This record gives sequence, C-alpha cells and structure tokens, in this order.
Amino acid sequence: MTLETGKQPTAQTININMGDVEEELCVTCKGKIFIEIVRCKKLSAIHSPTGKEEMVTFPAGLICASVNCRTVVGDPPLEV
Repeated sequence: MTLETGKQPTAQTININMGDVEEELCVTCKGKIFIEIVRCKKLSAIHSPTGKEEMVTFPAGLICASVNCRTVVGDPPLEV
C-alpha cells in the first residue's frame, strides 16, 4: 500500500454516547464540577522568541470546584 503524495490521511469519526461514559467524581466530596488549573513561568527576554519577557502557562491539573473542597484530581502534576 502506498500513499499518494500530497494527500492527507482521512480522520476517522467515532460516535460516543456520553450516557454510556462513566462520570468522574471528586474522591472527597463526590462533586462533579472541576476547574482546570495552570502553572505560570516567566520566560526571559533572552529566551523569548519575541525578544521580550513573556509569561508562559501550561496545564497543571484539575481541582474540585466545590467551595469547601478544592481537592486536586488525579496525580499531582509533574515538575517542569
């Protein structure tokens, strides 16, 4: 089998019934709403592609949105 030059592979569509998917619950309070959290680091002007100091953000995990809970969901984020 060969791929013709310039042709992109076609994406496969998968239909998922969300009613069949298990819902993630907070292990502490059984809450169902979570907040995505990010870590921030300063990128010096020397290392920045723009030549100016910049703030870089990257995903750091999820926390339970319940006001009295705030449990971190899953494994703690890896240090970067």
